[in-house]
Amino acid sequence: MKAALVVPVNGQALNTGNIYVVPSGKNAMIVKGALGPTLTFSDPKPGQSQIPSSDELMLSAVRSYGESVCGILLAGFGSDGVKGLDGISRAGGVTMAQEPSSTLDTSCSSKCP
Repeated sequence: MKAALVVPVNGQALNTGNIYVVPSGKNAMIVKGALGPTLTFSDPKPGQSQIPSSDELMLSAVRSYGESVCGILLAGFGSDGVKGLDGISRAGGVTMAQEPSSTLDTSCSSKCP
C-alpha cells in the first residue's frame, strides 16, 4: 500500500494511509470529531521557536484519544516533541524515539521518556 502525501486544509478529516504535511507557519492539532479525527491549525504562540510544534500536535492527540495514542519522535534540533511524548506516556500511550547515538543533535532523544 502506498501512502498519499497530503497538504491539509484547516478542519480536514484525517484518513488512514495518508501522510499529512503541516503548512509552514502554523501549529496543528488533532481534534476528535463526531465523524473521526480532524486536523485544525493555529497561529504560533509568542516566542515559540519550533513551528510547527510537535509538542502541540502530540498533546492535542492525547487530549482527544488518551491512551490510544502512539508517538514517534525522530530527532531534529532542540527539545520539541519531548513534552508531547511525555504526555503520551503519562496517558498510557506508546512512545518511541530515535536512538540518540544516531542523531545529529543528541539533546532531544536523550530527554525522551
